[in-house]
Amino acid sequence: MFQSKIFKMVPVVLLVFLFTLIIPKNTNAEVISGNFSEKSINNLPISKVTTVKGNDVLVIGESFIALSHDITKYLEQDARNAGVLANNENFRDYAVSGTKLSGGIYPSIPNQYNNAAKQSKVKYVIMDGGGNDCLQPTGQYAQDATNALKNLLAQMKKDEVLKVVYFFYPEPQSDFGGLKNRLDILRPQIQNIVNNNISPKCYWLDLRPVFAGKYSQYIKADGIHPTADGSKAAADAIWKVIQNNNVFNK
Repeated sequence: MFQSKIFKMVPVVLLVFLFTLIIPKNTNAEVISGNFSEKSINNLPISKVTTVKGNDVLVIGESFIALSHDITKYLEQDARNAGVLANNENFRDYAVSGTKLSGGIYPSIPNQYNNAAKQSKVKYVIMDGGGNDCLQPTGQYAQDATNALKNLLAQMKKDEVLKVVYFFYPEPQSDFGGLKNRLDILRPQIQNIVNNNISPKCYWLDLRPVFAGKYSQYIKADGIHPTADGSKAAADAIWKVIQNNNVFNK
């Protein structure tokens, strides 16, 4: 009788032994039972970080970027710190001061994109645009700028660009003959185009909240262009949009 009890216990002992082999010793009991606490969730494996090739990312726009190109440099720094961009990789920065979405000096912002796309395929675009369009004397500035942006996005769709991050300016600290009023008119029109564009998928960033209360630190004496601190703040805000929306994840 005693022996029969032993034989009956053997399968149970084997099952317990196998169970201890399968379950890692440092596994939280809450994970085993299915009750996930904050502590147990934090102990779960971290998914692999999505990386991007620098050549796949294009930066286009005008002097808010191109005066110093610091925004691009700080963006690259953020990407490297996050393990997204290799140390020997750089984004392609084709931004040129004084350029517009529509017309103006060469290369316009659409021309900047086209020139880059001829060199190699573009997957992701980070851009601004429209500020210089607001300085032109004609009342057609908003229509011309928005039409140019629509055409540019249509070309990007043909070229199979995946995603676009479009950031718009903080408040100008100098009026320049009605610049603020014109930006206020153009801003929602550009925002509407960006927010409703599906292919490529577009993300909108308004820099006014980023610069609010810090214009003396973030904007140069000319009232328009960012200081090094302003460029860093802008880049960090752009990077937050990229991270929060998994922009570099197909």
